[in-house]
Amino acid sequence: MPQLEHSFYYRGFMCYIILRRMTSTLYRCGYVAVPEDKDNFDVSDIWCHGGITYDYYEPPTPLAIKDKRHYIGFDCLHFADTIDEWTLDRVREELINIVNQILEQESEE
Repeated sequence: MPQLEHSFYYRGFMCYIILRRMTSTLYRCGYVAVPEDKDNFDVSDIWCHGGITYDYYEPPTPLAIKDKRHYIGFDCLHFADTIDEWTLDRVREELINIVNQILEQESEE
């Protein structure tokens, strides 16, 4: 069962790190909840580890949030990824990078 491992607020965005399991492999996923007033960016222009693999208007499991915000995220289950390599701090840094890219796109408009 997936579990919320860490959450934090950065520059107006809630960010979540979820620990997941596939068979015997543990891995992390990072997600950004995009505020309505910031949801005018191009997801295909966001660079992160393995690319954006979650792009929905509903929160990822196990988040029990009742809203329809835009959630984007990435996973650390690509070839040769390990939980030791993709630490909590490293996933956090990648989420900060995603938020900064969203805000940069907004400032270019």
